[in-house]
Amino acid sequence: MVGSYGSYGSSYGSLEKRHNGPQRSGPPSVELTIERCWRFDQEQHKQKCDKDAAAFLEERLQQLAKSREPSPHDGAARHATMERLRALLPTLFPPPSALVLVAYGSFRSTCYSPDSDLDLALAGRLAVPDWMPGRGADGTAPLESLREEDWVALLRRLADGLEAGGLTRGPVTRILEARVPIIK
Repeated sequence: MVGSYGSYGSSYGSLEKRHNGPQRSGPPSVELTIERCWRFDQEQHKQKCDKDAAAFLEERLQQLAKSREPSPHDGAARHATMERLRALLPTLFPPPSALVLVAYGSFRSTCYSPDSDLDLALAGRLAVPDWMPGRGADGTAPLESLREEDWVALLRRLADGLEAGGLTRGPVTRILEARVPIIK
């Protein structure tokens, strides 16, 4: 401590001369001691606290990001699911149909999380009756030439096949009245 209790700040505070009215002798009040300690904490540890807070936040954000990353098992399970679905397609839509399962979305871009869905689309050609527009000489038509009701029939058949083949954890949700019909 420098000087007397009343005339200069303690070693915890600054060495500024205090002019708070009459000088008193004896130990500082509890309030003054708390104020001095608070100022010391703020001034002496502000930079350290700022660095600690930033490091803490960065560490927590990295932990969060790491917890959201898929494991190698997640990727392998998704690939295995796609292979099971690819094997099912020829049994539901035999040749000359030539359907291809295509991944898109977060899985395709490798930005998926362990609990995100697996977005898949069908592409290729489907065996169609003689009367259907767009039918080629091989008896197939490109999927993009199908009418909406033909798409809905295809999705119903696929959903039924998925359930019958035990490839789902429960019933397949059919959202067939939507602008873009889907199953999930």
